[in-house]
Amino acid sequence: MDLITNITDESIQRHALIFDRGEAVVTLRHLPTVEMWKMRVEYNDDYIDGVKLSLGTLHFRHKNWPFDIALLCTDNSGIDPYRADDFASGRIEMYLVTPEEMTEIRGGDVP
Repeated sequence: MDLITNITDESIQRHALIFDRGEAVVTLRHLPTVEMWKMRVEYNDDYIDGVKLSLGTLHFRHKNWPFDIALLCTDNSGIDPYRADDFASGRIEMYLVTPEEMTEIRGGDVP
């Protein structure tokens, strides 16, 4: 897994994730009223929008994409990201699950 290190406490952010099968554009949004983070991901003329960032899950299980996003909570609280500074402070880390790791997880490659 590759750590995504440039996430700040800004409420709207756009990040390009480049890997061996292409590029994914991730737009992160912090929603302070409901205390949550959500994302939109664009990959190969397809997208998924409104995905709540959660611990302990792969976020694109229903998509046949060769990558995914995983979150790790460094303070062992088990609480999903909810504060604007959760990533900037290091409480939550976001990782790109690489195509090689997704092949291992799924037991096979995707077309």
